Amino acid sequence: MLFSGESESSCCPRCGFPEPAPLTAVATQSPCSEFLRSNHLPTDAILSNVRREIAIAENGVEEIDQQVCGLKHVLDGLESRRRELQNFVATHKQVLAPIRTLPSEILYEIFLQYVKHRQAGAWLLARVCRSWRETAISSPRLWNQIWIQTSSFGASISGATIKSMLSLQLQRSAQAPLYISLAQDRRLRETQKVAILEALFLAAHHWHEVCLDLQLEASNLGGLFLRLVANELPASFPQLRRLVLYTNFFLEESTLSGVFRHLPLLEELSYFTGSPGGLFRPAPSLGLQGVALGQIKKLLIVGQRSRHNLSDMLGLLHMAPNLVELELKNYVLVDGPGDGARIVHLPNLVSVTMSEIDDSFLRYIASPTLQRLTIKSAPRSRSDPIAGQAPILSFLSQPGLFLTSLELRPVLQSTERLLDILAHTPHLSTLKLYFPDFVDRLFVDALACGPGERDLVPHLVFLEIEGMFRRCGCDPLVDMLRSRSNPGPLRAVTIYGNRAVQRMPNLDGVEITLS
Repeated sequence: MLFSGESESSCCPRCGFPEPAPLTAVATQSPCSEFLRSNHLPTDAILSNVRREIAIAENGVEEIDQQVCGLKHVLDGLESRRRELQNFVATHKQVLAPIRTLPSEILYEIFLQYVKHRQAGAWLLARVCRSWRETAISSPRLWNQIWIQTSSFGASISGATIKSMLSLQLQRSAQAPLYISLAQDRRLRETQKVAILEALFLAAHHWHEVCLDLQLEASNLGGLFLRLVANELPASFPQLRRLVLYTNFFLEESTLSGVFRHLPLLEELSYFTGSPGGLFRPAPSLGLQGVALGQIKKLLIVGQRSRHNLSDMLGLLHMAPNLVELELKNYVLVDGPGDGARIVHLPNLVSVTMSEIDDSFLRYIASPTLQRLTIKSAPRSRSDPIAGQAPILSFLSQPGLFLTSLELRPVLQSTERLLDILAHTPHLSTLKLYFPDFVDRLFVDALACGPGERDLVPHLVFLEIEGMFRRCGCDPLVDMLRSRSNPGPLRAVTIYGNRAVQRMPNLDGVEITLS
């Protein structure tokens, strides 16, 4: 059966939303339900009635499709309006943001913390809004950190564009001290790096802490240095306190010292090169006038495992008598023809680190104030393969020496000589030893404290040992640690790379780490 409904629409009594118009005809029940459950053949009259009902139902489907389309259109309009209102709310909530209430001084301090951890932080801040841009541009300290890596500039950016961008940042930094890092990255093209260096040297009088990769082709860097030496570019660094340089081999005899000839406040120098004498070697062509190294407190020099004159290194140290920290890496120092090595007196030296350099160099150093000594991978002496680090003994015999930290990686001398070294360092609080093979039982027993014991390094607080304890055994090690921790001062122990020592008992007040 079918029934007809009204065509006009009505509204929902609760929400007022227009209800869909009623259908003109709706099928209420099947005219042949008994035939839907059997295979009997219906009569012609029933078939005609079924065809009429199907046609009416199809018309109903078309009407519903039209109403659904209309409702979708209404829904699309509502969703569009909803998005507009949401955007309006989100946009205007910015007016109520608490950050707008911050005084400019507080906002400036927040910006300072942000740019410390972002490579292009100042540029990003200047793009947020007009007020932030004004704050950023008017704050020189936001622009005084320049970190340059491969990701800073694409390969397609020309040197002139890079120079222009850096010049703008340097202009915005005004008189603020500059912190610069030009990364050691070979993916930067030569023309880009030269343009960067030219822009940076134009602001050399504001350099404060600088790390420069100068590993360029000789023609490119040589031309730049000639302009610096000829005063076509600034070569004065009145504010520079920390300088890190990476140089090529050809710079060993070049005009590098002629470029960095005025460093009145320099306190920390790190020099990665092929020769210790390349930076400030006394030679007429290097223009040493005005170079003052007497104020340097921290010096790091890294070579490339080639042979160099001992007098060059000692000559450099003679020019820096106020050193507090000294670190030397990768040098084979030999006496040159006619060299007369002189003892270098460093009355303020506190820390010495030597890596891949013969410890015989120590015999030329006099430093009664030394507190920390680290020797890593020292070459074994050819003339005395057992002696190993014998010069350490004479160095530690300086009167008044108060060494508190000693690290030997590896331990090359015999157990007896090592114990002699420890006997000359009674004030040690930190001891780090790397044994390339087995740890001697004699050494472990000698470190034990108690009645009748030798009582070496009685003030030891931190102990670190790497080596194999298979011959020594775990029990002597435990006994030694227990003797030093109760009631001794030992508080932290680290044992590296040892399967023989897999478990250690808990010792009151001692932190034990097995790795």
